[in-house]
Amino acid sequence: MTRWRAALPALVPVAALAFGVPLVNRLDPSVFGVPFVMFWVVAWVAVTPLFLWLVGRLEHRW
Repeated sequence: MTRWRAALPALVPVAALAFGVPLVNRLDPSVFGVPFVMFWVVAWVAVTPLFLWLVGRLEHRW
């Protein structure tokens, strides 16, 4: 697999945070008592290491 193809999963969280936040920027609904946009950002920050791990596996670094 070429290197740029292996790096494509790293763009998923970037796109979700850059383009998704304006789409989900609402006070209602709330998840666990926080606005959905805050839940969205925290969830993507928590999931981003999984995508970076996948990039490392695809590039055969681990």
